[in-house]
Amino acid sequence: MQLPEKRGARVGVIFMGASLPVVPFLPFENGEKVAVAGGLVIVAEVVFWLGAVLAGPEAVRRIRGRWLRKPDPAPEPSRPGAGDDE
Repeated sequence: MQLPEKRGARVGVIFMGASLPVVPFLPFENGEKVAVAGGLVIVAEVVFWLGAVLAGPEAVRRIRGRWLRKPDPAPEPSRPGAGDDE
């Protein structure tokens, strides 16, 4: 049974996101837990960028645009009575 593309991506993201919080409860020594957690983070990063490369240059531009975008300036709050010159 093959999952639809979006559903498969969601399952993968949930699996990668849920695997890191489980690491502290594994029956390993502390040093091994640190190594496993670090490995999971590195694998998730590599998989993310491989997916971005496969998605194409436009997707990479959108990802970078979201991270590098400056926030819109907040509108100046209106003060009660401002502009009332009567």
